[in-house]
Amino acid sequence: MSQAGVPTAQGPGPSPAADRRSRAGWAVAAVLALLVSLGFWYYWNSRVTVIGQQESVNVLALGLGADGLDAVTVVSFNPVTQAVAAVVLPVDTRVSAGQEPQRLTDVYAAEGAAGLARAVEGALAAPVHHTVQVDFDGFEALVDLLGGVTVQVETDIVYRNADGEPVFHLQPGTHRLTGEQALLFIRYKGDHLEDESRRVERQWRFLTALARQARASLDWQRVQGLLQLAVRYVQTDMDLAEVTRLAQFAWQVEKEIALHLAPGQTEDGQWVLDADRLRALSETLFYNPSWVAARR
Repeated sequence: MSQAGVPTAQGPGPSPAADRRSRAGWAVAAVLALLVSLGFWYYWNSRVTVIGQQESVNVLALGLGADGLDAVTVVSFNPVTQAVAAVVLPVDTRVSAGQEPQRLTDVYAAEGAAGLARAVEGALAAPVHHTVQVDFDGFEALVDLLGGVTVQVETDIVYRNADGEPVFHLQPGTHRLTGEQALLFIRYKGDHLEDESRRVERQWRFLTALARQARASLDWQRVQGLLQLAVRYVQTDMDLAEVTRLAQFAWQVEKEIALHLAPGQTEDGQWVLDADRLRALSETLFYNPSWVAARR
């Protein structure tokens, strides 16, 4: 048996620590699980109004692991397009910060969340209004509190230890994942270390399944549990009213959540952004004309 209670089998795959870029993006799942729960809470307390402004509200979601920064995602709540979208930036993304280009991990280590927010704003040409930080334990606990999440596994998911022995294996098919298994599922990149899009597509399917299940199965007891977990595992500069406004917006939008990888390629172990493609993506997802005008 694997460490997560799943039979092991032979197959390709890295160890859980093989590639830091394979970890990016899981934080958005925890953040959106929290928002869905607060959206459910809204129906018990409808005094909170909807998003007041007509521009996007952008939230920087940071995932923290034992070694520090592990995931960077910007979630946009766009009242013009009536959509929620997220952009994943691998933690090894090279950005302009200070006198020389730095990786996002280095920026966070030196300047914290505030410095990272400034670097992300420069890369995306869009403002960061709020920051949310979640750790691994919080993500796993959120999934477990929902009773697990059912997903369709398209290909073998295999992790190996330092001796090359498999320690975790998911075969293709339908699986109901625990929090630990879900984290391994969305972090997995397989033997295609240059292909970020495959991992992002897997994360998108997980997020869709999580949101669908949360809408269908949340009750007041689970909502209270999720809020308690949020207090324990989540750090944010938003107050409850602001979080609930965003939650209500996410709850009511009819479009599925769109998850995008920041366009780029790997060079010397870093993710180098494609400035033109990233600019085009930002113009599609973020609507903040007042911020753009102020920077001219």
